[in-house]
Amino acid sequence: MADGGRETRPIETFRVDAETRADIKALIALAYVPVGETLPLIDPYCFGPLGEAKTADGVISAVSDIVCGSPRVAAWAASAAGLMPWIKLAYALKPVAVNVLHHHVTKSVEVEVDREAREMTVTRRDYTMYSAA
Repeated sequence: MADGGRETRPIETFRVDAETRADIKALIALAYVPVGETLPLIDPYCFGPLGEAKTADGVISAVSDIVCGSPRVAAWAASAAGLMPWIKLAYALKPVAVNVLHHHVTKSVEVEVDREAREMTVTRRDYTMYSAA
């Protein structure tokens, strides 16, 4: 016990081989999908390129290099407790994000709630009467 009574132990080394690098890149690609599909819905002009293969490949490759550049981060990302639970969460929340986008951001849907009957009616707003600017 070297540091004021706290136990210290050496950091285990983790080697990032080609297989681990490929696994991490695949996880990052999987994590990218909800972002690359959802953000262009919010703003097709600004975020639209995220849905393009060239941009997606570049971002995934760059993030993979960052993650694999640190053995500690790579070890975490490759572990069972690493990226996969976060990816699952992103996929689970994607429908919520899309609904929030349509209801609160673009206001393209109208929601009526009858709390007594415990019913909800969702209708798309019709903007066809307005010309595109």
